[in-house]
Amino acid sequence: MKIYFLVLALIQGITEFLPLSSSGHLVLLEKILRISSQRLSLIVYLHIATLLVVVVYFWREIITALKDRKYLLHIFIASVFTVVVVLLLKNSILYFLDNGIYLGAAFIVTAMFLILSDRVKMVSSQDLRISQVIVIGLAQGLAVLPGISRSGITIASAVLLGVNREQAFKFSFLLAIPTLIASGIYEFKNITAFLNHTGFFVMFSSFIVTFIAGLVSLHVLKTTLINKKLSPFGLYCCIIGLIILTTGGWR
Repeated sequence: MKIYFLVLALIQGITEFLPLSSSGHLVLLEKILRISSQRLSLIVYLHIATLLVVVVYFWREIITALKDRKYLLHIFIASVFTVVVVLLLKNSILYFLDNGIYLGAAFIVTAMFLILSDRVKMVSSQDLRISQVIVIGLAQGLAVLPGISRSGITIASAVLLGVNREQAFKFSFLLAIPTLIASGIYEFKNITAFLNHTGFFVMFSSFIVTFIAGLVSLHVLKTTLINKKLSPFGLYCCIIGLIILTTGGWR
């Protein structure tokens, strides 16, 4: 059972940062392996590890952003539009849990964004425009739907809007910080319940596995993004989506 939790922690660390949709993979695991609600509580707990990964990896950028009122305003505006989309779509999540067709389609949408972003020419660094910030925030809101990768759709949307790739990478994950904090607060009861029913070894080792996998995945994503090689991730998502669609999902 301990190995099982470690495998889940590894999957969470990889898919949370690479543009593969962690929520989509978790829904698949839930349906294929029949994961219990307690085990899914582990994933909620591991959001703390993913938040720490972002803070550690981007600590210099975070300090710089805290001194830049305009950048903080951009984060705030994008977050507001994210919340609006999440509130509008939160009831739609049930469709993705009950019918695999929706999940398969969402994976393919992620694939399309990733593949299209590789076709965009490199652009020089420049200040983000409010219109770009709003669209990125809206895109992040779509990631509430399983199968839509948060990192994938925010970075790809930014690149398609003409944002420099390194800027897109940075903004996407700094924008993730409020989201991860809000998620942790919202799911606090589930986290507490999990900690009360799980041993220290499972808690600590799972946290470390997710943290290390997350750091490695972030580095891989930055390298592939700059080198315009997100298409392989898009191909993977497309294959997963097509498999789900051709097998008729699980309804």
